[in-house]
Amino acid sequence: MQQGTKPRLAAALAHLRNGVFKCADGGAPEPCCILLQEVHEGAFSVIMEDDWIRNHFVLVPEGPNMFPIYYGQVTLVARTIPVQRAYSLEFQETRMGRTALFVDVLMSVPTSEGWRRSTMRIANTHLESLPEGFEMRPIQMSLISRALQEGNLAGGIVCGDMNVIRREDESLAEDAGLQDAWNGKRGDKSGHTWGYQPRGRFPPGRLDRIFFTKNVGFNVDEPTRIGEGVRWGPGPTDYVSDHFGLLTTVSVL
Repeated sequence: MQQGTKPRLAAALAHLRNGVFKCADGGAPEPCCILLQEVHEGAFSVIMEDDWIRNHFVLVPEGPNMFPIYYGQVTLVARTIPVQRAYSLEFQETRMGRTALFVDVLMSVPTSEGWRRSTMRIANTHLESLPEGFEMRPIQMSLISRALQEGNLAGGIVCGDMNVIRREDESLAEDAGLQDAWNGKRGDKSGHTWGYQPRGRFPPGRLDRIFFTKNVGFNVDEPTRIGEGVRWGPGPTDYVSDHFGLLTTVSVL
């Protein structure tokens, strides 16, 4: 969906600000991270010029010149969350310039002696698309999983368009040693995130997923869908995205 990239992104940010985080007055959101995939380089300025984003978020990357191709991932971290490190992993096994964007953040964990700081790693990704990309997706996910399970991390989470299209893709999380935050059964329509905005020739599915590491004390709530039916224009196909978004809460104990 490349049509109207700027107004679509502006409408998406407005929905996040007003509808999801309830910050219609432009105030600070609760501690949060926003992970965007397939942001067109020509629309990056919409993020940089948004007052709510500029006032309350750290932007990763700093500009579209960091994208390997004409689009990429963007991670927004609320300024109330300390950022330790950020880096991008460009997959070698890709025909579509796919990457994973990592951000390390500090979490405050209560203990009997007070508070301790722990590091959580957040990955934002868009795995290889189309049915023929099924051989590359597990390779890409294994690299992400390896990074999320490096030593001294309290836990790691990866969110994004996993392009779970074929039956073989259903084991992406398990094969990579990660856990799927979704608890529903395979084929449960309530988990579908793609295929409705608008309807197309491919069947709807749960393409977008949240996986996390199995560290003790690291928990990710089952995600809920957001962005259903949100539009940027009056046309019948003027949806902000052909995907729904996912919302979850992460806790470290």
